[in-house]
Amino acid sequence: MPVSTGGTKILYTWIFSAGVIFSALWVAFQSPRRLATARAQSFDLLPAFTAALAGGLLSARLGYILTYLDYFRANPIESLWLWQGGLSGAAGLLGALFGIGVYARLTRLPFKQISDAFALPALIITACCWIGCWLEGCVYGLRLEAEVPLLMTRDMFGELAPRWPAALIGLIPSIAALFILTRARVQRWKSGCQASLTGSTVALGILLASLVRADPLPILFQLRLDTLAGLLLTIAGLCALLICYRGAS
Repeated sequence: MPVSTGGTKILYTWIFSAGVIFSALWVAFQSPRRLATARAQSFDLLPAFTAALAGGLLSARLGYILTYLDYFRANPIESLWLWQGGLSGAAGLLGALFGIGVYARLTRLPFKQISDAFALPALIITACCWIGCWLEGCVYGLRLEAEVPLLMTRDMFGELAPRWPAALIGLIPSIAALFILTRARVQRWKSGCQASLTGSTVALGILLASLVRADPLPILFQLRLDTLAGLLLTIAGLCALLICYRGAS
């Protein structure tokens, strides 16, 4: 059955929405020429951001539904109940890239430069998702033996117990990448490096959190589905980062 702690995910919804709004405003007030490389043409970022957001949300929800397909077959109307939570991070990452790809193909604008422009906003939205999950309890970790008040978390059945802070562990790579992107002179980076770094760290967060998560998820090849997805996407992101770093701008 789907992982849910029951009821409306108010905190998660507000924090996620705040992250999206802040990211959209950040994109709207950035100079396309400053975000892109010297040879990149100027382009409007907001339509591309909308395409990425739409692709990410639709894919994240679809990935969650497919993960628990038996449940949603029996309760199809609940596929639309987004206020109860239920998004797949790995599917959302792929969906956002797909949305950018479609927009780039239709407008004949550079995919790498557009993706780079959204590296920082993507990390902000990801961080908001993890923080919302932590506060809401929709992601919870394995139980700890020691009683640690700060790590008391409710599971999907409402039981309060000391647990690994899975959501906060998943948050760490995104915070690290945010620090790098805000401190480094990213305008000098080769095209695609920012996006590859972001994709790698988002995937790494999914992978690390999955290692201590207790909420049930299907098993594939003797691994949790989120563990497998996080591992594959992390490897793919690091390979893309290496290719972009060694390739021409």
